[in-house]
Amino acid sequence: MATFCDTTGKRKEAIKFLVLAGKHNEAFNKAQVYQEMESYAESLEDLTEAEAQKIAQYFEGINSFH
Repeated sequence: MATFCDTTGKRKEAIKFLVLAGKHNEAFNKAQVYQEMESYAESLEDLTEAEAQKIAQYFEGINSFH
């Protein structure tokens, strides 16, 4: 399903499906490439400290503090 969403331009949905499938690294990578990190963060039900740190580092890297 994530692949279908990705190929049809529904990037946010693709990221969400990857998170639901437990493929957090793949979802994070897509969020990074597509600049959809907020969608990734919102898709996570339980944000671990490691994931929070990765997200924070992403935003620090693009100088965007939300």
